[in-house]
Amino acid sequence: MSGEIGVAAVIVLPLFYGLLGFIGGIITAALFNLVASMVGGVEIELSQGFDPPARSSARADPNFSDPVTKPGERGPGFHS
Repeated sequence: MSGEIGVAAVIVLPLFYGLLGFIGGIITAALFNLVASMVGGVEIELSQGFDPPARSSARADPNFSDPVTKPGERGPGFHS
């Protein structure tokens, strides 16, 4: 009898926790929307363009160029 309860718990409890999480998410989203509408919402500012990739000392990129070094040259931080 106790084995049957354990098998049922393994199936039922994850479903129950998932349902509780779903209901909690709905309540949290509703509260967020209510508060955001009262205070004016959330504003996100995105920059124009993008930042160039950072140069990695671990792996040299032969196609990367900057004002200090030209493609194919060894940069000032390169030690052999």
